[in-house]
Amino acid sequence: MLLDDGDEFLALAALQLEDQIAVPLGVGAGTVVENHTRTTVMCNAGFLADGYVRLGGRVFQKSKKPRPQPFAAAGFVFAYAVLLEEVPFDPHLDYLFDGEEILYSARMWTHGYNIYSPSVSVLFHYYYRAKAKKFWSVGGPQRHVRLAAATKRVNLLMETVHKDTDRRIVASDYNETAVVVDLAKYGMGSERPLSGWYDYAGVDKSKHTVRNKFC
Repeated sequence: MLLDDGDEFLALAALQLEDQIAVPLGVGAGTVVENHTRTTVMCNAGFLADGYVRLGGRVFQKSKKPRPQPFAAAGFVFAYAVLLEEVPFDPHLDYLFDGEEILYSARMWTHGYNIYSPSVSVLFHYYYRAKAKKFWSVGGPQRHVRLAAATKRVNLLMETVHKDTDRRIVASDYNETAVVVDLAKYGMGSERPLSGWYDYAGVDKSKHTVRNKFC
């Protein structure tokens, strides 16, 4: 739900930043913020057993300017429309829940986009809907196979490694079609290296630790 004057605020924020921007907003699970005094910043993360990180948020009081952050939430992204041309959403992540957001965050950053959180809340959604169907409750016999391929795709693109080693979870020359299809279109950018995003985000992909320095 868009709060009063939310669209006007986002337009002003874009002008204020004077940057090639992506301004994401993610409201945490079960959180409803119905005024402009607080906002959720996607500033922390933790490693999953799959080998990559899952992002999380923290509620802050409103700030004077949008806050820089390394992560983008899937619930809402406000940016110049060219973002969707240069960094299109990947349609080959079937049934994936964890992994999509962190992958898109890294893809945006390596394409040259800086990520910010709005300084105030401009919308919210109800995360828990007890009677509503969730996508993980549906799917045919190929669901687990397709999810496994999507998970491998994230590990391949994120160049993840087994803990305390430099051994890739999915080898760089892996060639399963479902995993490598359209990588040139939906892969990392060339403006900045993926290693730079890991450093910026405070993520140590070898030790499987996150500094969460943006919180």
